[in-house]
Amino acid sequence: MEEEGSSEIFTIPNVWSLTLSRVFDYCREHLEFRTRAAPADGDQSGGDAKAFDDGFAMANRIKNKSAEYVRKLLGIIKDYTTDEENEVREKNAWAFEGVDED
Repeated sequence: MEEEGSSEIFTIPNVWSLTLSRVFDYCREHLEFRTRAAPADGDQSGGDAKAFDDGFAMANRIKNKSAEYVRKLLGIIKDYTTDEENEVREKNAWAFEGVDED
């Protein structure tokens, strides 16, 4: 199998190795799903590939969203008291920075 592209080495600044590893995993899995033979019944819906892609789409939908938004979207019942939630927000204020408005 011939590989396309350049053999030139380049750097990717500000990308954590774990993040890049996950991107590679996604690309590899996506390619494997797409290169499998179509189901015998002629179903072209994508099956496993669609489910795999939908998992990433959900991650994108909740990225930078408030806890309230995620709870509502996923049907999660709030089990913290107001005091407990305020304590968590104070201890982990960094996690609530840059959250999009709902």
